[in-house]
This record gives sequence, structure tokens and C-alpha cells, in this order.
Amino acid sequence: MANVNGDSGWRTERVNIPWVIGSWSIGALLIAGAFATEHFYRWRGVSIDTMVSVGSAFLLAGVLFFLQRRFLVEVEEAVERAATSAADARVDERVQEVDARLDELGERMNEVLAERKTRQDRAIQAMDVPTFESVAGALAEANKLGAFAYDHVTVQASRDLNELGLEFSWGIDLGDGRFGQPQRAVLMVSAHVYADERGSGARWVIETPWEAGDTADQVGLRLREQLENRGRWRGNDTLDWPRALRNLKRSLDIAISSRRRDGGEFTIQGALFELVGDEWAITDAGLECPPRGFILPESAFPDRNMAALRRIRNKGEVEEWSPSPPEWVDVALWDELVLRARQHFPIPNGPILGSPGWIALKDPPEAGSARITGS
Repeated sequence: MANVNGDSGWRTERVNIPWVIGSWSIGALLIAGAFATEHFYRWRGVSIDTMVSVGSAFLLAGVLFFLQRRFLVEVEEAVERAATSAADARVDERVQEVDARLDELGERMNEVLAERKTRQDRAIQAMDVPTFESVAGALAEANKLGAFAYDHVTVQASRDLNELGLEFSWGIDLGDGRFGQPQRAVLMVSAHVYADERGSGARWVIETPWEAGDTADQVGLRLREQLENRGRWRGNDTLDWPRALRNLKRSLDIAISSRRRDGGEFTIQGALFELVGDEWAITDAGLECPPRGFILPESAFPDRNMAALRRIRNKGEVEEWSPSPPEWVDVALWDELVLRARQHFPIPNGPILGSPGWIALKDPPEAGSARITGS
């Protein structure tokens, strides 16, 4: 049997054995008849030669058929080997093309990452001249990387570590339809007066948007006036506005470079809530001291709601959770660090119970403003 590739596909051929045997028989009979007539009847000449020739033709027809099939098989094998070699060559060529493209992709990725790093570093460096555009642009770069926990960052804003912090955020205020407040892109600066947040008295809202036309000193003046109006101004050390902006730049630098894993002595593991002093950071990973390789994970902190419930059941007589400080940390600083960290930890992982009123912006002011205008 043999397979033949025709126009309509592969078909199967079967050898007709009776015809082959019949051809051999006729050939043998004709040759035998020629010898017999020559021997018994003394035939000579063309008749004998013709019978031998015709008989030989019939006898060899079957033999030649099988030889022809062998020739075809050998030719088919040669063609198949040639086709396989050609296919392998084409595959090798395609593999080389893919390898070349992957090499080019790797180079292109390196170029894109280098361009992105340059853009981010320039955005941070631009804060040497604090403007609405430079501050919002740097915050947008941090938002793209998720460098700040919940896309807000708090910085020390007073000379006393424990007096005042300022929280910076760049995003979309979704507004409030009940009061006719439209949604808008806003760079917000909010104050944290720590004495108010830890006491039982009034907690004033002290914040101001940094508008596109505002200079840095105008924003700082508005914050001071609100602190004065709320009776929270203790003197010139209460709000050190230049210190706050320098600390914001440092926070951006550390948070972004840590997210990129650039390396360095001060690399934090999580997204930043705030830097405390020169060595400490509160991140969503925990309470970190990168220069010393120390971290108190956020999961180690007790649930705040359960602590409050225990306090109510025991009529306020409950021992506060206080982890032991490392031996190289000042006790007063450690207590302040734990107190601030407990405002964030443990981080709740349950479902969001309400719709957000604010969404982080990952574009600089021009693109962010255009998005709000077109929405």
C-alpha cells in the first residue's frame, strides 16, 4: 500500500496482486512456449524471438512495478528530508527573530525605566521652588507608584516634633451634591494638631487648598491665620512652613526611591504614612527604622476597637499595650512613635462600607484639571 498526495489530499493505493501474478504467468508461458516450439518443432526466426520478447515484457512488468514503488519511496523520503530541513531552517530563523525582538524589548524597557526615573527625580528636584505645579506634580509621581499609604503623607511642620503635622494630598474631591459642591482636582494641605487629636476637647478642621494661582507664602499665611483663629498658635515655632516643605520633599524622595528599590541606607519596606525624626518611618508595613534594620510589623498592634471595648467593660481600668523599646531608642521617642503608629495600625482589611469622597490623581495639574473639566 502507498500514500499519494493528490490535489484533493492524501489517498491510499493498493497493489493488485492477481494482475501482477497473471503478468508473471503470461510472460513465463510465452518464454516456455518459445523454447518448446524451438525444441520440439524446430521453429526458427522472428516468431521465436517475438514470443521471448513479449514473454520477457510480461515477466518483467511485475518486477518493475515493485522496483518503481521502491524508487518512489526513496524519492519521497528524500523530499521529506528536504522539506523537514527547510522547515527547521524557517523555525530557526523565526527563533532568531524572536530573540532579536526580545533583546530589543529589554533595551527599550531599560530606556523607558531610565526616562521614568529621570522624570520622577526631576519632579522631586523641582520642589526646590515650591509652587502649585511642582508640589502637585511630585505628589502625582508618588501616587503612580503607590508610594504613600492611601495617597496621603504627613510631615513634621513645627520645630517641636509633637506639636504640629501637615498632611499633603493631590486628588479629585468628588464634592457633595447636598451642598452644591462640584468635584474638582485639589492640592489639599491639612493640619494635625496632636494635642487636640489626643485630648477630649474640640478638634478643629484646619486646612486649605493650594490653588493654581497661589504662591507658597500665601498658603503658609492661610494656615497660620487658621491656627491663630482656632487658638492653636503658640508662637513662631508652631508652624515652620519652610521646614514642612523640606520635609515633604524628603518624604517624596524616600518614598519614591524605596518603591523603585533603588537601594540605599534609608529604604522603607511599605508605603509611607509619615517620617518621624531622622531615622523613623511609619508605613503600611509597620513601624520602621531603616538605618538599623528594625521593623515592628503593623500586625503586632492590637485591634483598636477591641481595646476600647475592654476599657468600657473594665470601667477604664485596662493596661495599655506598650511594646518594649529597643535598647538604643529613647523611651519618650518610643512612646511617641507607638502612639502615632496606633492611629493607623492594625490596618483594617474588611470591605469599604461607604463610597469614597476623594480619589488620588496620578497626573500632573494640567492633565488632572483637563480630566475634571471634561468629566
